Amino acid sequence: MKKWTVMLIPHDRGSTRTLNLSSLHFWGGVSLLALLVFSTAFFYQRDRKQARNAQVRREHIRALEWRLASTPQTVSQAGISDAELKAIEARMSLDYESSIAAITAELAELHDMEAKAREIHLLEPRETGQDASASGGGGGKGGPLTGEQGVGFTAVEAKYRPPQVIYGMLRPSADLILR
Repeated sequence: MKKWTVMLIPHDRGSTRTLNLSSLHFWGGVSLLALLVFSTAFFYQRDRKQARNAQVRREHIRALEWRLASTPQTVSQAGISDAELKAIEARMSLDYESSIAAITAELAELHDMEAKAREIHLLEPRETGQDASASGGGGGKGGPLTGEQGVGFTAVEAKYRPPQVIYGMLRPSADLILR
């Protein structure tokens, strides 16, 4: 077995180092380096191939979506006649109206129950939406009232979040709840 000696000599005054290598160590290091280079190249090529395939699939999907969007879909293609379509619409409308009626009845029952609970516990009835907004909210702590809304509360937010309107109505409708 062949042996090599590698000496590391620094330019300044330092101790030299000696490294003894056998041919087995040398060829083991070379083969390890070759294996690392081969595996890196293999995985890089595989990743590039998968990226190309994914791009081709995305383009194919876009083409199919465009083709699907460009072909007009009619009810007659689905095998439904106009009479069947009208019957389905009528049934869905009836289901919608019955669900709205059920929600409204449930809400009215809850409102009555709240009114009875307030009466039992000797609490004042809820204020209407106009009274609650006009009172200025009284009871809070903080700075003086300025008449202007705070920085975090906007008119758009008030439009989408009107709890005083829902609580202030005698019989709120389901449309108001859904809104």
